[in-house]
Amino acid sequence: MLAASQSFIDINYGEAADNLPLPSSTARLVKSTIITKVRLYGTDPTIISAFFEMGVAGHLPASSPTVSIVSVGHEVLFANASLASWLIPAMQNLHDALPPNSSVKVSTVNAMDALASSDPPSSGAFKPELAATLDPLLAFQRPTRRSSSTRTPTSRTSATRGQIRWPSACSSPTTVAPDAWSGLTYTNMFDAQVDAVCAALDAKGYKDVDIVVAETGWPHKGNPDEADATVENARAFVSGLVSHLRSLSSMPRAPDKSVVTYIFAMYDEDLKPGK
Repeated sequence: MLAASQSFIDINYGEAADNLPLPSSTARLVKSTIITKVRLYGTDPTIISAFFEMGVAGHLPASSPTVSIVSVGHEVLFANASLASWLIPAMQNLHDALPPNSSVKVSTVNAMDALASSDPPSSGAFKPELAATLDPLLAFQRPTRRSSSTRTPTSRTSATRGQIRWPSACSSPTTVAPDAWSGLTYTNMFDAQVDAVCAALDAKGYKDVDIVVAETGWPHKGNPDEADATVENARAFVSGLVSHLRSLSSMPRAPDKSVVTYIFAMYDEDLKPGK
């Protein structure tokens, strides 16, 4: 296992499949790796108990004895705009229900679509039309340095739309993109996206709000015209990402610091919609 100071490489565990191993088997597998936390999308007590018994912490949508982050909703601002006004009250209710001085953080997941600008990274800014919800959301997250979670679009949805090609996603010393505004250079899309979110938070005056990358990964299969979606590229992306995060050099805006990252995903969910 990684030392506590390096416990930032974690994984997503989805349940939209009919061929998953027993939760206890998955918990043992996770325990044998460098992973220390698992992000769950549901509250199945069997799954939660399996990870709890193996001493694996959780990032869950509900409370549990080993929860580290309570995540309220998933991309609520884009998935269902009618629920946006209920997001912060729901987060506040969960926070109020926690024991005094609890270390559990309350958060929600937003996609990179929340940014109006991300290229170059130092130009990162949130979409003005989201201010009515984002501003009070960030204000809520500041008092106890609660985490702001984001999903970087090097996951399946964006990769298969052709938005991100393989060379720019994988860290490579030969793929260098300079940011003329900040003077920083980037060798991969992951760093650029994380720093764009940091810049957007800075612009709002919330530099002290921590970022958690809730999902990032690479597709192992896609449509015929998506040649980059291969098992080899998926393996190389995850392997390179882990090495990059462990090097403590994954945030050019904050040298010697790495961002808590949940790899997408533990298993291939065959019941999930889409190709």
